[in-house]
Amino acid sequence: MKKIFNICMVLVAAVATFTACSDDNAGEQYLRENTVGVVNSNLSFDADAHQGGVKFTAPAGQTATATVNAAWAKAEVKGDSVVVNVVNNPQLESRSAMLTIKSGADSTNVPITQKGCEFAYKGKSDYAIADKDTTIVLPFSKVGAEPKLLSDNGDALAKVEQIDTAFLVTVKANTTGELRQLSLFVDNQGAQDTVSVRQAELKDFVGKTFYFTGYDLSQFTDSTLSIDELYVQYTGSLAQSGSKVYLRLPDAGMSIPLVYNQSTLSFQVKGDQLTSTFKYDGNTYRLYTSIWDLTAMDFADEYKEKHGTPINNNYFCTQYLSMDAYMNAGATTKFSYVAGSFENHPGNAAWIALLMAFANYPSTPFDANILGIDAYKLKSNGGRLFAGEFNKFYLPSIIHITGMTGQDKHVQLPNLNRASAQRAFSLCKARKDMQTFKK
Repeated sequence: MKKIFNICMVLVAAVATFTACSDDNAGEQYLRENTVGVVNSNLSFDADAHQGGVKFTAPAGQTATATVNAAWAKAEVKGDSVVVNVVNNPQLESRSAMLTIKSGADSTNVPITQKGCEFAYKGKSDYAIADKDTTIVLPFSKVGAEPKLLSDNGDALAKVEQIDTAFLVTVKANTTGELRQLSLFVDNQGAQDTVSVRQAELKDFVGKTFYFTGYDLSQFTDSTLSIDELYVQYTGSLAQSGSKVYLRLPDAGMSIPLVYNQSTLSFQVKGDQLTSTFKYDGNTYRLYTSIWDLTAMDFADEYKEKHGTPINNNYFCTQYLSMDAYMNAGATTKFSYVAGSFENHPGNAAWIALLMAFANYPSTPFDANILGIDAYKLKSNGGRLFAGEFNKFYLPSIIHITGMTGQDKHVQLPNLNRASAQRAFSLCKARKDMQTFKK
């Protein structure tokens, strides 16, 4: 019994001794200062490739090492500094990594952060070029980004180069005899800017059959039930005589002068352009172009109600007003085409502002969308007298068919604004007097 008691006492003493030793060493690891410290760091980067670093302290005589837990960053110890190199970040999202500096048994961690890429296309959305080999410049700004240049017609491209802040795209000569149109896509991480390239010269348009289409508001009567009843389509052609270009419409008995602009691949029609001369009821009449929009028609009606007399049509039959048709290539399910819709010319605003001020009428927006044909009676003294509105073509367009996949006599452009056309129809119903020439 005494022997057993002695053994137990020895065990108790041993346990006590072990416990005492453990207690004495327990806080040592927490009390000891980390021998690796950071003096300063520069490890926050934008998306471009950069070099930064960390200055640190460590016990003399000990070798320090540096590692990074990401492949896009590399670290190298140089004396009491760590040099960190990061590659560019082409992704949209920011990213981070951890630099670990170790010396002996101690180490410290320093975060590395890099922003996501930035990209912005800085060029035009539309380029109009001649038929010869042409190089266009697509400028951009970028930080870290790695953009690509894509196209829907790679066969039309001779070469694509990327310099620091631009794509240089060489478009092959256009030998098709028609306007050629292709799209370029400046792509960064799936986000795309679309650039349209239209390539043609005047020779690609003249001598070709062109349809002239629109809604002739002058044909409106009390029995007209739909805007579609006012749709007209004349078969004609674009012709060149010296330096002048004409839209010849024999079915309509007119030849409309146009101005061709190579820099924009567009045709312009101005007001006060002679289109034809004819005899009627023993008198000589001439037809001239005028430029209107639905707002101007409203204004004309309101002016008549306010002043008791109609507004002078000469205000709109003037060379100070014009419309531009920018030529484009496209296709429907039934045909492919080259076409242009006549739209408001920016220079119209100055004339309309002057007109509103002269008429003592509140300024009103003007968005030319009507090509008028006005009849004037020739006077014996050589002057002319307004005789009425011969035509008022709303949403006028010229269309050349380049390929037909089905038989369809209507070549109406697919982008006609039906809501706007309905507004025109409603306006015609509300008008009390169209001042139409009695044909």
